[in-house]
Amino acid sequence: VKGHSRVRDGGEGFFFYNDSLHLGDDDGGVIIKPKKNQHKTKGRWVRHLDGNININYFGVNSISAHLNSKNRWSISDTIQKAIDFAARNTPYDGSRPQSEVTKGNTIFFPNGQYFLNKPLILKDGVTILGEEKKILSAVNVPQFDYLIKMDSLRVRVSVENLWLNGRDQAEVGGMFLESVKGGKDDDGGLWSSSFKNIKIVNIMGHGSHLKGGDAKSNYRSPNQFNIFEDIMIKRSNDEKNCLLMSGQNGQQTFINCFFEGRRGAEINVNENVLIESEVKFITSSVISFINCTFQLAEYGIVINNAHNITIDNCWFENLYVSIHTENSKKINILNSRFSNAGGFGSLHSTFKYGDPGRCISSRNSSLNIEKNFVNVTDRDSEDAHLAKFVRGFGENNEIELKDNEFQDIRLSNSSG
Repeated sequence: VKGHSRVRDGGEGFFFYNDSLHLGDDDGGVIIKPKKNQHKTKGRWVRHLDGNININYFGVNSISAHLNSKNRWSISDTIQKAIDFAARNTPYDGSRPQSEVTKGNTIFFPNGQYFLNKPLILKDGVTILGEEKKILSAVNVPQFDYLIKMDSLRVRVSVENLWLNGRDQAEVGGMFLESVKGGKDDDGGLWSSSFKNIKIVNIMGHGSHLKGGDAKSNYRSPNQFNIFEDIMIKRSNDEKNCLLMSGQNGQQTFINCFFEGRRGAEINVNENVLIESEVKFITSSVISFINCTFQLAEYGIVINNAHNITIDNCWFENLYVSIHTENSKKINILNSRFSNAGGFGSLHSTFKYGDPGRCISSRNSSLNIEKNFVNVTDRDSEDAHLAKFVRGFGENNEIELKDNEFQDIRLSNSSG
């Protein structure tokens, strides 16, 4: 055939007919049910696939999404058909239909902008791969909460090269990766997955919310064994987080990621990154941030009820409090740089807060703070040395300080 909806629109390709196949309903891209035998349960046209599953096969392309209002509002459902088809070919679940004529589990997005009117649901075993510049943008519709969500039960996916644009639509977030357990003996959660080179901007909801299981799931639905690399999140809403991790999360690594609050004449945003778990519940643990950047916020990272969190070789800039921990154990803060990152450093007079701020603070927690460097833009500013390097609240903290260095010795001031 010469195209899906018009000649050379990306949907062209070779099809063959197999009268013994019964592969479900017509999906409009790979499996086509002939119009002349609608009453038959068998017999399908099947696209010959050689490599990735291009969303153009399903009639989805950035031109039609942008110019054709009808397609623009239905494009989420069409892309979801491609994802659902790829999920049928995944090797993870032997109960899913397998066939030598339906292969491939990678959905490919060519360069362009694609408008979504509802979230895309990630399915187990599916890889989503974008070209150099591909944008998934929200359109202005009610009940739109996130651009991307994930399926129930255990989900293992790979997502790479995407730009998620919330277009400042009310409450629209980037990714909601919620662990949903199935039946009594089914596990749930995001497992052994990777997210790479993803930009999330103009977000009024949370940039990315990793919601692990809770006590009701009997601890069988954590998010774990996941890697997030080259993720950039810029939030527009003061009340939301760039990254929120709640419930049971473990064995997760963030590499070369960037978390930024809203720019403005006066920064009064809350936490860029918030890690929290329920009290009397298995906490989030064994989470690493490596070579990541946290800036332009009231709090860079807030950690509640978590264990074994490592922050190594990271950059903190223009923050009131860089890192705050509560009821947490074995928090390692290593080899990092704090630049105007305690009470905004020498920029302090520009912002209005009740106390001078601090780089690191702790309540009922144990911390290892080692080999970090602290500086300010103007060491002679009267505000530059007002903030604390470390401040302990209460009497139940264990804080070990070792081999930290300071541009000016006054920046080492600590208390508690």
